[in-house]
Amino acid sequence: MPFRGQSSAPTLVTSSNGVPELARFFTDVEYLFEDCQINADTNKKRHILHYLKLQDSWLWESLPTFAAGTYAAWKNEVRALYPGTSEE
Repeated sequence: MPFRGQSSAPTLVTSSNGVPELARFFTDVEYLFEDCQINADTNKKRHILHYLKLQDSWLWESLPTFAAGTYAAWKNEVRALYPGTSEE
């Protein structure tokens, strides 16, 4: 996995209408999970937090599914924080 801030590191970009581009961010991170053979849900969630701005990291980590839930459930809970985001 690339270090935060490297040119190849995933970045959560906010579009011109103020909505984060979650689908692209998750696609980029999940590609790296496959490439780096990261399979455990806990590790996936921790790696994602590493690439976020501090405030977003705190928010996403505070979700109930971060501590006790699957990666898929946590990802859905994250998406629910941002109405208007696409799942594709």
